[in-house]
Amino acid sequence: MAITAPSGRFPPAWVPAAIALAWIGALAAAGDLGAPAYALPLLAAGAAVPAFVLFKATQGRPYAIATVFALVLILLDAKFTIPREPFQPTWQAGLKVAVWATVIGIAGARWHRIAPLLIRPEIILLLGYVTIALVSALWSVVPAFSGGAGLGLLAYVALACIVVIDLRDETAVRVIVWALLAFVCAGIVSAAVVPDLAWMNASLEEAGAPDRLQGFASHPNVLGQFAGILMLMVVTARRQALVGRATFYGGLAIGVVTILATGSRTALIAVLVACGLVTARNSRLGAAAAVAMVGVLSLVLILAGCGGGGSTPDDSAESQPAPPVVMAVTAARVRIAPMRAELRLLGTTVAMRHITLRAPAAGRVMGLELQSGDRVITTGANLLKDGQPVEVLQ
Repeated sequence: MAITAPSGRFPPAWVPAAIALAWIGALAAAGDLGAPAYALPLLAAGAAVPAFVLFKATQGRPYAIATVFALVLILLDAKFTIPREPFQPTWQAGLKVAVWATVIGIAGARWHRIAPLLIRPEIILLLGYVTIALVSALWSVVPAFSGGAGLGLLAYVALACIVVIDLRDETAVRVIVWALLAFVCAGIVSAAVVPDLAWMNASLEEAGAPDRLQGFASHPNVLGQFAGILMLMVVTARRQALVGRATFYGGLAIGVVTILATGSRTALIAVLVACGLVTARNSRLGAAAAVAMVGVLSLVLILAGCGGGGSTPDDSAESQPAPPVVMAVTAARVRIAPMRAELRLLGTTVAMRHITLRAPAAGRVMGLELQSGDRVITTGANLLKDGQPVEVLQ
């Protein structure tokens, strides 16, 4: 019996070649249209791959869902440019909104399977939180930012539902482990490849402290958070025999090194607390031990927040000298104009773009319209802000 290929399903083999030749002829006849025009066929072919993955994700294909899950885990928290102003729209912000909308669209295509999850108490609480975040845009100082944050929360809830219905638990754990491991390793490599982007200068309050690694994350604490979650997920995967011994010890080592490089004390404490809670929960005392541990930790945090000191203001004043008047600003590219004042430039502090200005002991600074976070530049005795000369009057 002869088996014939179905006709009409695929175009003839000469069609792609004809399209390519027609495109080359059009470019040759139209003249110089720039590099993007010549790369357009490649860009179109590249766009066909994610389009195919997204289409398969709407059909619930596990490999497509796993791909979307991994990209959302690491891509939306990555940064590839140095931010200049807070809340400033960038192409990365547009990419986030597009990915969030895509995830919500995939969930909409899978609504018939997601609907039963929406009556669960945890999902109801999450959706209530999403509603509060969206409504808060009405009175927010930056409505677009608050509304976008609410949209992101909704997208993450939708993604969680998609993963629950279309991925096995073992697959989800493996995706999280390898995605986080790739992102953290990329951050470590970036420390040598793109140091200006990968390292964040220590704040002036921590003068003398080493720079903190942030890799491709938006902040060192974010990279530390990724490393902490990686360590916990590696332990979970190892207990379920989902990763080998080399991956287990390697993931733990990379996580510890990354947390130390980021200087994220919060991430380190969170990892220790999480391990303690799991250990207590699995002990003979069970949930009672975990609840008692949480209570003790809460009490410690409350006492730490209250200061925990018994000294009076008078004692402190006698034991410690009054701090000098110090103003510090960060630097950016601006024009230079003379500055007249009797201020002593104490030199660079943590980074070359940080300066410290101190007023004379018997004087005060007037006319210096700067605050923490303003971007200026100084060379010698010159100071400007946003391209305009800044006068410092004694």
